[in-house]
Amino acid sequence: MSSHRFPLSHCATLRRLAWLMLALVLPVAAQVPVARPIAAPKPIERINPQVRAPINVAPPRADAQAIALASPSVREAARRLKQAGQPPAASLTAVRAVFRAPDRENHQALLAASYPRSELIDAFKLVDKADATALRAKLFELGEPPRETALQLARLYPGFTFDGLFALVKTTASLDDAFTSTTEALALSVDQIATTAARYRQSRQHLLGNGRFYPEADTVASLVRARHPGTPQGQIWSRLLLAGFEPPLVFRQVGIGDFDRSGRALDAVAGCISQRFSNRVINANPPVDVAIAIDGSGSHDARQADCYATFLQSLRTQSVSRAVAAQVLDSAVACMPAEATACETNRQPVITSILDGAGYPAERR
Repeated sequence: MSSHRFPLSHCATLRRLAWLMLALVLPVAAQVPVARPIAAPKPIERINPQVRAPINVAPPRADAQAIALASPSVREAARRLKQAGQPPAASLTAVRAVFRAPDRENHQALLAASYPRSELIDAFKLVDKADATALRAKLFELGEPPRETALQLARLYPGFTFDGLFALVKTTASLDDAFTSTTEALALSVDQIATTAARYRQSRQHLLGNGRFYPEADTVASLVRARHPGTPQGQIWSRLLLAGFEPPLVFRQVGIGDFDRSGRALDAVAGCISQRFSNRVINANPPVDVAIAIDGSGSHDARQADCYATFLQSLRTQSVSRAVAAQVLDSAVACMPAEATACETNRQPVITSILDGAGYPAERR
């Protein structure tokens, strides 16, 4: 068999075709993804409905302004807002924005809807970003009385002194209302009431129509009675005298015995006066009269003098001095007739005997 040989040119052509086919195959092979191992599936967590508590999602609270917009009036809006559980500040803002009514009307409507007064006033302070002066003006605009104004200002702005709060409340209240309201708001004790009142009286800043200065003794006594019911009359007297109120003024204005409005005696001194002063005038301390005879001698009812001795005993136990007690008796012991020449000669021994009966030590000479 004879062998057949390809020419060299044919071999070169075959090699080129082989390389061309390899070049075409390689890109396709590169695009074939490599098989990766499949991960085992995670176990499914099973929920036991008896173990887990159900989640309670509260329905969203209705928008306050939407409630107000759907209401026919301020009062009805306030009622619906309260019923929906809207807080005071949100309700105040809503009725203001929708109805444009005066704040006094808004305030009354929200009060009528059973919003607590203090929470509403908190809302005005919060919404208006009010300082003490601005809130005082707002409370006056809302129609709140001086007492409520003082109480709310003292609550919301702690640290007020008596003078500071009194000055603020007084701008929209009478002198007496402001003083009384400030005393209550700051919860002054009996001693504090007496000393503060005496300080104001002695400052001579507040002139009364009668030519005297505020506050007078009867005002302070009534204030103590209102703020501290049951305070003994002797204690009220002693605090007034020790604070600097003049004994003749206190005698004219404050009873030595404690009577109720019907005139019924409430303490021993009042009972003594009721029994032994037949001609006494209601709301006035009866004098012990020293009757001066034509010959210049004097006489008095010792039983009446005993009523004052009993009263002065209570002053003595409250540290009122003999000298001050003598000034009280200077108003309490009178002569009949007052112009009698021998008046002082007979009056002074009566005063001394009452002081001795009250247990005051005798004066050193």
